[in-house]
Amino acid sequence: MEYCEYDVLPRLGQMYTIVNDFQDMDKVNADHLKHAAKLFNDKWKSILADINSDVLKSFSSFRNGAVILQASFQQLISFYQKFLAIWGHKFGKGAGGEHDVKPVVIDAILTEIKAKYSNVYIS
Repeated sequence: MEYCEYDVLPRLGQMYTIVNDFQDMDKVNADHLKHAAKLFNDKWKSILADINSDVLKSFSSFRNGAVILQASFQQLISFYQKFLAIWGHKFGKGAGGEHDVKPVVIDAILTEIKAKYSNVYIS
């Protein structure tokens, strides 16, 4: 959905650039990965809230809003999974192991979506 890409992807900042431009693991900069993970760790909850707020403002139809919000969250999760795959390839299966930055686990994001936004739109 075009709206989802327009609304979600710019919020991901450097993470979007890393995933979108990914072609060769040897060219992935470890410091850029760590920086992108730290930024996302710091603001992922506000990203979810902002997406929800934008959908509520943009779609007065409950049915359309539900579809768009669900698609937006799915887009975010899908993109984040791609980032985590790149992270895992770069740093190994420990997803950061001894590194000072570890990306938030996908289950935390899914739990937050279910806890805070399932009663709004998602069933």
